[in-house]
Amino acid sequence: MVSVDGSDPLQVYRVMREAVDGQMFFKGRLDGIETVNDHGDRGRDVVIIVSDDGRSHRVPIGVITRANLEVEF
Repeated sequence: MVSVDGSDPLQVYRVMREAVDGQMFFKGRLDGIETVNDHGDRGRDVVIIVSDDGRSHRVPIGVITRANLEVEF
């Protein structure tokens, strides 16, 4: 889980140029970044987002067109 100061996780909104898990955007908690190896060669980085419904999604960084951080004061 990713956070700014170790307290609350970051809430994010991401828009993609192609569908991931049947969706073009996600709103939820940023849970991390990892490298996935597709065919044993070089890996690709994916952002892990836990959506508001509790499902975890791995979104390739290359398909993200816009991302916003939602900050509550």
